[in-house]
Amino acid sequence: MAAFTDLPGLQLSWVEGNAVAWQPGRGMYGTHLPLGAERTPSGAPASPRVVRLHLPSGPTTVLAQRLSAATLTSLGELDVLHSEASPSVAWFGAVYTHAEVLVRRRRVLPVLQRLGPTTWQATWAPLASDVEAAQAGLLAAMPPVVAAGGRTDPADILRAVVDQLTRTTLAAAGWHTFLTDTRALNARAVRLLTRALSSGTSQFVAPVELADSLTHLAREFELMERRAAGEPILRARLRLGVPRGPELTFDDLDS
Repeated sequence: MAAFTDLPGLQLSWVEGNAVAWQPGRGMYGTHLPLGAERTPSGAPASPRVVRLHLPSGPTTVLAQRLSAATLTSLGELDVLHSEASPSVAWFGAVYTHAEVLVRRRRVLPVLQRLGPTTWQATWAPLASDVEAAQAGLLAAMPPVVAAGGRTDPADILRAVVDQLTRTTLAAAGWHTFLTDTRALNARAVRLLTRALSSGTSQFVAPVELADSLTHLAREFELMERRAAGEPILRARLRLGVPRGPELTFDDLDS
């Protein structure tokens, strides 16, 4: 068993795409974070799980509580992610604060991916330039304990928080798309997409007949991303043409 003396207090690590909260030598009860907010899809309280971590002092197993991106965002809104708990908790708080700035400044773009014949995923992503700008400071400052559950890219954590925070903001504002003809294929595709972008679940199932419309929307989102990265809307092209004049015949060429 690894020694925990170098990691006092509540810790947050990133395991399999989600944050997990754990405390060295203790269960999840008695902590000051409202961890009971985490729920299963059925609405029941999520149960703690045993997680294997690789700490600087050696590998160990801990009892941890999974925190979805929605729960993590809620904790950020409650302003409980601060340095008084631990450096790892404070770092997640800094990520939330940075994500909040990006969302408030509307520095986000929609992303649509096809996962299967009828399964799609719609998410919000920060601009690539903003992720790059955060690499040297915020993301590089990620405490090692955050990545104790395995290889972790801090940019993925920022993207997850930005995605969830954007959803929460849009849902609170009652965001939706006004459609005149709701029976048309394009309108049905847009309705499914906007619902997925403002709900708690990014994945959705669409009928096969909407595949072309959704594929077109995905291409438009990719074009938006490229333009945000600096790709010009208008491209200069050189066209070579033959000057207009009297038409030449083969007899003229022989003479």
